[in-house]
Amino acid sequence: MRKEDLKYLNIFLGISLAPIVGNQLMRPEEITAHEIDGQKFEAVSTNTLVDHLREIRPLEAKLRKVVENNDLFAGFKKLTEEERLEDFDTYFPIYLAAELKYEIPWYLLWIIHVHETTASRERWPEVGGYKGAMQRSVLYYPDSVVAEAVRGWEALGLLPQRYSQTRGYFTNDHEEIFFAAWKLRNDTNQIKKNNPDLSYEESFLKAQYRYCAPEFAAQRIRQYQYIKEIFETQTKSEPEETIIWVNEKE
Repeated sequence: MRKEDLKYLNIFLGISLAPIVGNQLMRPEEITAHEIDGQKFEAVSTNTLVDHLREIRPLEAKLRKVVENNDLFAGFKKLTEEERLEDFDTYFPIYLAAELKYEIPWYLLWIIHVHETTASRERWPEVGGYKGAMQRSVLYYPDSVVAEAVRGWEALGLLPQRYSQTRGYFTNDHEEIFFAAWKLRNDTNQIKKNNPDLSYEESFLKAQYRYCAPEFAAQRIRQYQYIKEIFETQTKSEPEETIIWVNEKE
């Protein structure tokens, strides 16, 4: 790891993060708005992200206890308690950042990640026309789409992750996770537009059928509902953590 990268990683682990271009930290005023499928999203500023990461510390600790005490993927994918905790510790900041930007629940992204590549544990993630942690179709979604999806959150690449270009892979996990959230948000918007009576949750669950084969989509929906109930039941006695969305849901 380069000396300057280590410096930024140490800053992140102290709960501070800023998007970077090259080796230079971006100032908040340099981070601009951009459009996805005709809908404008504001990139998150340095200060907003730093504040957010500080605020989620109690939430992260609370959720980790739930992950530790429950076999969240029972009947879906065999993960040991150690593996669940390893996944959570490694990827929760990335999943949650993607949720903040695209409003797709963080544990739904975890479900997809586990289903596609056992959370980036598969040995050959780049075969058969699909690529990376979330098995993106390179025919329909080139790398340029991924770069756009992760814009403003590039510094997440300084976090440890199983698939990364620095480890010899063709992709980076944080970018592919953001791509999946980007795709689901786009599909959700289209479904909601065509079916205005559907709730936002119904729409993003229906979007699973645009991501993978129907039988797999149905499995992911069931797993989402199962995990959602666990988190809601085991955390409802605690004060609710508030996440301020960049773009408000309808």
